[in-house]
Amino acid sequence: EQSHLVTRDDLYQAYRAQALCAGRTNNQIVVEGAGTPEVNGTYIQEGIHEDTPMYHMEGIWDDREVVFSVFVCTFPNGEKSWFITIVPQGKVPGKNTDVDFYKCSVSTSDACGMIPSKGWRQISNGQAPSPTCLFVTGCLDDKASE
Repeated sequence: EQSHLVTRDDLYQAYRAQALCAGRTNNQIVVEGAGTPEVNGTYIQEGIHEDTPMYHMEGIWDDREVVFSVFVCTFPNGEKSWFITIVPQGKVPGKNTDVDFYKCSVSTSDACGMIPSKGWRQISNGQAPSPTCLFVTGCLDDKASE
């Protein structure tokens, strides 16, 4: 039995609008205190990797313009870690082509996809000290995105 409060088409349009906007937020993370200063800064949420938000920041590394990324990667043994890395253009995140700086293990308490503030350690190109990460939440309203 149909409710006459809202039409089926209205429900569909509302659902579609929400689905299209799901990936558009202005959630950010601020990386600070890293011994590799190039990775410090504000990363914007953009995209999903392994059902977890990814964050990106444009920067310079090795005299080249790059995009630094923060995302979760699952190892073959099932262990998950957050990474601060450069994913080469056209490559898939989480492969051996990444230029890794820091990583932080995902504990079961982090299961909701929240980035850990502490517990980062340097790997590959990362220098001491390891950074801290601050999550800043936010939503884009319709006026801001027009």
